[in-house]
Amino acid sequence: MRPLSLSTLFLLAACGATLASARADDRGRPSVTFYEHADFRGGSFTVYAGDVLENLTRVRFSNGQVMNDRISSFRVEAGAQVSVFQDAGFRGDRDRFQHSVANLGDSAPGWNDAISSLRVERGGRDDGDRGRPDSARVDAMIRRAYRDMLRRDADEGGLRDYRRHILQDNWSEEQLRHSLRESDEYRPIADRIINEAYREVFRRDPDERELRRMREQMIRRGWNGDDVRKAIRRDDAPHDRPRPPRGG
Repeated sequence: MRPLSLSTLFLLAACGATLASARADDRGRPSVTFYEHADFRGGSFTVYAGDVLENLTRVRFSNGQVMNDRISSFRVEAGAQVSVFQDAGFRGDRDRFQHSVANLGDSAPGWNDAISSLRVERGGRDDGDRGRPDSARVDAMIRRAYRDMLRRDADEGGLRDYRRHILQDNWSEEQLRHSLRESDEYRPIADRIINEAYREVFRRDPDERELRRMREQMIRRGWNGDDVRKAIRRDDAPHDRPRPPRGG
C-alpha cells in the first residue's frame, strides 16, 4: 500500500481537529437526548436546539431501532425545551417539556411510546414571560384546570401539591390536567359525560365495554363531550338501533 502524502496527512489532521471542535461546541449547546427505555437506558439519540424531527419513522436510535413510538425517557441539557407531537408532521396531541423525564410511563403516561415528531428549542415561554412563572399565574392555571376537569374550585392541598410540581418540577399545564384526569374524582365525571353523549346520539346508555373505551380516551387524550360524540357517531351502528322495515 502506498504511503499517504504529506498533504493528505495534513488534511486528515485538519478534519479531525474540526470534528473535535464541533463535538466540544455541541457539549455546551442546549440539547435533549432521547432514550428507548425508562431511566435513560437503551438506544439513544441527541437533538440540539433549533433542530426538528418531522417523522420519527425515519430516525433511529444508536442501537438501530426506529424511534417512532419508542421514546420512554429523555434528558434535557443546558436549558433546552422539547415540543412533542403524537403524529408525524407536528400534528395531533402535543405537549412541551423543559425538564428531564426519567419515565414517561409514570410522569406523562399519555406520551410513553407515543411520540412521532418533535422540536427542540432553547428554553422560553410562548407568552413572552421570562424565567419561571410566578405563583399567582400558577395558582390561576391550577384553579382553571380544577374547574374544567373536576367541576369545582381547587382545595388548598391540591394548590400546594400542583404548585410544587409546576414551579419545582417544571410540569406543563397538560401534565397538570392529565394528573387530574387520572384521579378517582374524575372518573364519575367522565362517565356522566359519556352517558349523556350516548343518550343524545343513540338514546341509550353505553355498555361496559363502550364506557371503558371512551373513559380511557378522555383520561389519556383529554377528550371532552364533543370528542366523545364525534367518536361514537363514527362507530358502527349499535346493535339496538331499530332496523328499517323490510319491503313487502
